[in-house]
Amino acid sequence: MKLETSRLILRTPKLSDSISLAKNGNKKDMYYYTWYISYPFTTPKAKKIIIWLLKESKKKERGVVPFSIIPKANMEAVGIIDLYDIEKEDKKAKIGFWIGEEYRGKGFTSEAVKEVLQLAFKKLKLNKVSAEALKDNTASNHLLKKLGFRKVGIMEKEKIIHGKPLDCFLWEVNK
Repeated sequence: MKLETSRLILRTPKLSDSISLAKNGNKKDMYYYTWYISYPFTTPKAKKIIIWLLKESKKKERGVVPFSIIPKANMEAVGIIDLYDIEKEDKKAKIGFWIGEEYRGKGFTSEAVKEVLQLAFKKLKLNKVSAEALKDNTASNHLLKKLGFRKVGIMEKEKIIHGKPLDCFLWEVNK
């Protein structure tokens, strides 16, 4: 699947993305905020994640629709955005995203989230998309609020990172 915005191409991840994804995801804070990216984030680890995402995308129940985030200016995969835990019967899903440090604060993530929400509501006919973000993830919490998500709760001790239980905000946006 492929989506396009004025500055981005969002397409199904390819194994060939693993080098650029590893380069852009190889930061200590990436593990802290994304949970599934370990540090150091190497090309073989990126390949494993891509293989896992592609396998999950074929599932009928609670599937995943993953995209590599590719700025048209350099045509390099700089992050991942996905709809996951898609529940067709209840018409809902979760959204997750990350982008390399060099590409933060430039509106790329916002642009990608808006486009994937369009897919969720118009093509997949979902009624609700939710997101989780650590309470101290200021950037993601700000972005979700800016894009119309409502903070609906706090999930206490939701993630254990470096042996420490951490709280997350739960966000939702409806069709």
